[in-house]
Amino acid sequence: MSADALASVSVLVSTDAVGSIPRLLPGVQTPGESSKNGISYFAVRMGSEQYADIELILTVTSGEADIYVSDSYEGRPVVDPKNGMVSSYTLSSAQEGDDRLTIKHSLFSKCGQNGEGGKEACYFVVGVVGRKWARSEFRLLAKTHDATVTLHDGMAARDQVAGKSYAYYKVLVVNPQLDLTLTVTPLSGDPDLYVGVPPVTRPTRDNHTWASRSFGADSLTVQPAELKKHCHALFLYVRRLAPPERVQHFMSLEHALRCVDKTAELDPKEGHFWQVDHCLPVVEGGGACGLENLRTLCTPCHAKETALLRGRGREGRMGKAAEGTRDNRSFIGGGGGGKEGGKEG
Repeated sequence: MSADALASVSVLVSTDAVGSIPRLLPGVQTPGESSKNGISYFAVRMGSEQYADIELILTVTSGEADIYVSDSYEGRPVVDPKNGMVSSYTLSSAQEGDDRLTIKHSLFSKCGQNGEGGKEACYFVVGVVGRKWARSEFRLLAKTHDATVTLHDGMAARDQVAGKSYAYYKVLVVNPQLDLTLTVTPLSGDPDLYVGVPPVTRPTRDNHTWASRSFGADSLTVQPAELKKHCHALFLYVRRLAPPERVQHFMSLEHALRCVDKTAELDPKEGHFWQVDHCLPVVEGGGACGLENLRTLCTPCHAKETALLRGRGREGRMGKAAEGTRDNRSFIGGGGGGKEGGKEG
């Protein structure tokens, strides 16, 4: 700071106001609590490039709570602690029990306007107000229509799925030595459960690793022996082991991955365990870019398929090179051979 003459100033440093409250990560449940007639704030970022409607899902685990939304931190919802009345909000959901609210991207006109750096992102602020009880506990989720929600051990997620559509969730398998149980309890309708192990990241009725299609509730338990057969889960497990333990584990496998590249014992990579393969090889006419001609194979199996393809290629090249020439067997025995010999005599 400088001045050519005497100057009186006031200097202030401050942080972004919205940055002082927790931000909801898309697809991740965030736990929180509010006292009676108290309010907890959260911020949700709306991007500057692509705009999508945001769905807020409030799952109350104890007590009672409601959600209120505003388009700025300065105009955030405010609750009167005496009577519980809320002011300064744009949208709200005050149902008994869990609450669900859809935030239309068109609601916030400031998002996408040109700022000094071009299109700028903005935030909307969510306030969760506690009701009736001294303290209310909840989980708050913000997601787009096609988002993949992260599930946490022992924490149920409530959602809706339209007919003939899919809602997707993901689970991080930290310890493949434990049973993994997935349970779907319908509150209405009759949904089915489909599970995929990467690289199947969006399982469907026709493309999945495991499925449960019972009438009513569905429950599926994956045992460690089954989980370890799948390449990605095996990679996650092996990566956590020390090199001597990796060697012992590879020796104990009963499938092709026991023959994995030895470098995986020192520095395991995803490519040591599985690779993408063309069902119909490119050199044999399978050069289309669609996913229908792609499959995943464990790396040793992919190496075998590649060796077979090379063998077919060598035979094809040899056959093509021999076109127009005579088979040596035609000179040995048979009528054809005798005639040729007689002419020479």
